[in-house]
Amino acid sequence: MVPHDRATYLASLSPGNAVDHRGTVFDMGLLDESLDALQDPGAGRPRLGPAQFNRAVFTAQASFRRAEFGHVAWFEDARFDGHAGFDRTEFRTHAKFTRVMFTEGAWFQDASFDGETAFEHTIFTRTASFDRATFDDTTFADTAFNGPVDFGGTRFAGDAVFSNTHFRSAATFADAAFVGAEFTAAATFDKATFADARFTGARFADIAVPQGAASFRDGSRDYSAEN
Repeated sequence: MVPHDRATYLASLSPGNAVDHRGTVFDMGLLDESLDALQDPGAGRPRLGPAQFNRAVFTAQASFRRAEFGHVAWFEDARFDGHAGFDRTEFRTHAKFTRVMFTEGAWFQDASFDGETAFEHTIFTRTASFDRATFDDTTFADTAFNGPVDFGGTRFAGDAVFSNTHFRSAATFADAAFVGAEFTAAATFDKATFADARFTGARFADIAVPQGAASFRDGSRDYSAEN
């Protein structure tokens, strides 16, 4: 985006506006300036309407911390080359992170997902954290966590699908709560720990876990995964 067009675009933004950044290449300055323009003084946070970041490339650290997506948030086929920060971000309706590549750390601590959320065919190369995040209906189908991932204290209030999901490093679900979770279709849990996690109506089938690599415990009943 050339400087004149960039200034004109930023001046046109106000809180709650729809944004269309399909295919945009972001440096840290452009993203920060865009979110500053969408800042809601009353709420003290950026507030976005329908947001399309499909195929966007974030070349540096990308921080959406405390942003509010009041409508749909699409990040399909986006790539994050630096750290991605969504801490305390609120997704009020549907959010899609399908086929996203997170090259560095991805942080969703205390984020809230109020509608259907899709992390399908997504790749987390390094650390990912969903500590204390809350989900309604969500899927992590065909997603790969190649680095450590933490779902400590995460709440899955609706359907949570982990179909063909691969945890290839340390995965922690300590004190997580699942309602209607589905762990099926050859999901793999290498070094995963579910200490004190709570499962209500969860289903486990065709799970591939190396013997002794994962433990499942909900506080009242022990689950041990064996080949």
